[in-house]
Amino acid sequence: NCGAGMNSKFLTTSSIIPLQIRLFSMPLFFIVDALLKVRPLVEFGFQRLATKETISKVLEAVYVNAGAVDDELIDGVLEPAADPGALDVFVNVLTGDPGCSADEYLPSVRCPVRLIWGTEDTVTPLNGELAYYGTYFRELADDPSMPHITLKEVLAGHVPQDDSPEEVHQDMLSWLANPPPFAMDLGTKQSQADSEDGLDLDDLVF
Repeated sequence: NCGAGMNSKFLTTSSIIPLQIRLFSMPLFFIVDALLKVRPLVEFGFQRLATKETISKVLEAVYVNAGAVDDELIDGVLEPAADPGALDVFVNVLTGDPGCSADEYLPSVRCPVRLIWGTEDTVTPLNGELAYYGTYFRELADDPSMPHITLKEVLAGHVPQDDSPEEVHQDMLSWLANPPPFAMDLGTKQSQADSEDGLDLDDLVF
């Protein structure tokens, strides 16, 4: 997950997160990892989680557009859970390495970046006391030294491309038609050459 991590363990490592939260999170994740090694307990929890009713409630909590949470979406989320290896994947994702955090790689990205964020996102909020990543990305977009990074807010929750597809698609089309230039990396001619040669869709980051 390019925004934060493959799981919430980024709370223990990311420089974006306050030190006291990182220290407090470490023993909690240690306990969670230990519990997830108890197979009967994990099987019981997974069976209770992978139900149409539970998934529906979770999706309704992260979507603004209630009409988007239909049977097709719910079934699409549930279908992978029926795979014989689903439980192992579920455990591996929760207990594995969260991967790189945005603050580790985004400052070195030189291609144009468009951030589209739901104003009603409660998972990674854009505003408020707990908006650590929201604040980080907003500050990047407001930083005059990083004009290649821009931010668009849309009325949506955690999944704006599905929650408000028309607004997101229109913004993407407008941005693609006139994206900002590549960031200039002093001592490197590649970004200048990229800007002069034009944009390749493979070079863009959303």
